Amino acid sequence: MSRLDLFLKSRKPSEYVEKVAVSPDFTEEDGSVVLWELKPVSASVDEMLRLSCLKRVKGSFELDTNMYGAKLAAATVVFPDLNDVNLQDSYGVMGADRLLREMLKAGEYQRLLKKVKEINGFGEVTEDLIDEAKN
Repeated sequence: MSRLDLFLKSRKPSEYVEKVAVSPDFTEEDGSVVLWELKPVSASVDEMLRLSCLKRVKGSFELDTNMYGAKLAAATVVFPDLNDVNLQDSYGVMGADRLLREMLKAGEYQRLLKKVKEINGFGEVTEDLIDEAKN
């Protein structure tokens, strides 16, 4: 096997879905907390999200970080289906990112954003990754 073969898509682990307890307000019939499913987005999806969150400020463009965080979270959550019209209608909003902000309490939303960043690889220290690779 050549060194380049190490980077073929077929060798890359399949994307994982992580189950997370986001809010105690959503429970199963047995009273257990409903687990949300989160899946990382690709760099190309992230780029599209970032571009959609640019705003013009004094002749240049800046990233609206609040909007970007909301859109990244909405793209990362695969369950519940935040694009479901009935779910959005039940909260009186349009858009997955707006739905999240209506569904969750402020602290729950902030914890979700932290988990979304973690799942998408933000905040990993390069030295930690190197050490992990060595083991």
